[in-house]
Amino acid sequence: MDRELIKNTVVSYIISSTKHLPEQVKDCYVLSKWPLAFDKYTLAFLAIDCDRYIKTIDPAKDIFVCEVRKKNLTVEGLIDLLVNKIITEPKEITI
Repeated sequence: MDRELIKNTVVSYIISSTKHLPEQVKDCYVLSKWPLAFDKYTLAFLAIDCDRYIKTIDPAKDIFVCEVRKKNLTVEGLIDLLVNKIITEPKEITI
């Protein structure tokens, strides 16, 4: 999976919730602060969009709302989160 493709997908989800152009969304922007300023509901919908995207690649993997609402999560952090979820193998759960 190409990191640039994941980045473009995340940026497209972000611009669908804002009035920014794709070139205006910087990697260092914090999702919950200005200029994006997503509230908890918008972050939840962003998490749902990201989860749907991951499910198209690997149905066994998830993105949780609490991961996207994490304090000071940047655009780059969200991209890294998706890349790590997509690339890493699922861990075996032993009971």
